[in-house]
Amino acid sequence: MLVKVCCAAFAFHENRKTCYFYDFKLQADYVNVTDPGLVTYVDVREEYPLHTGQNCMKVYNVEQTWFDANNTCSQDGGQLVTMTPDDVDLKYAVLHEHLSAEEWFWIGANDIDTEGEWKWNDGSTVQPLKWMPDNPDNSEGNEDCLETTNIHWNDQPCNDLRKFICEKLKF
Repeated sequence: MLVKVCCAAFAFHENRKTCYFYDFKLQADYVNVTDPGLVTYVDVREEYPLHTGQNCMKVYNVEQTWFDANNTCSQDGGQLVTMTPDDVDLKYAVLHEHLSAEEWFWIGANDIDTEGEWKWNDGSTVQPLKWMPDNPDNSEGNEDCLETTNIHWNDQPCNDLRKFICEKLKF
């Protein structure tokens, strides 16, 4: 399911044990504070405008090394985007307007620790979902970081400059 608008806010009624979901951002004057037990939570991640089931993503159009891009995402409370068999098609569907076949973006995997053993930043193994033909090939002998276009993955030297994609959980 493609989600164009993320849950912008939700409330939990502590007395009734009931959740309320809103697809718009609640304003302070909208919240009914006279109802005891109602606690409201607002998503403050408007800067991450691309949404999938659990995640919000942001395309950074500034070029950085993979390490700097990874650090930028981390400092912003997120991570370089990961793609699993369960969400790769959905993430590419959401990102398709922002990526092209000619431009490469860093995403969150590398084989720095052991050549040929590709891992996402969370330590999980990269499944061979979108590799370009004959890749990964480590053709320059130091291609240890993962980049993507709108259709393919490629291994690339981590110190090359690329735009990048970060993600974080909605709440």
